[in-house]
Amino acid sequence: MSVRLYIGNLPQTFDSKEIDALLLTVGEGIRFKAVVDRDSGGCRGFGFASVNNEKLANAVIEKLNGHEFNGNNLRVERSE
Repeated sequence: MSVRLYIGNLPQTFDSKEIDALLLTVGEGIRFKAVVDRDSGGCRGFGFASVNNEKLANAVIEKLNGHEFNGNNLRVERSE
């Protein structure tokens, strides 16, 4: 069963390959999609990750919540 995670406090400008590489340090099978502004096309500061299983989702939260990413401390939690 897939678990959906909220990843917030993202910088408005970042390369999606950077966040993909960061997520890959925790494990494989994590798909991330940033939420972008319709008008500017820039990141709205958050996105969602789909994680393959519960154990991996817990590892992502534990390792990346509060982790410094391009000058911002990430906020990672389960999406409601």
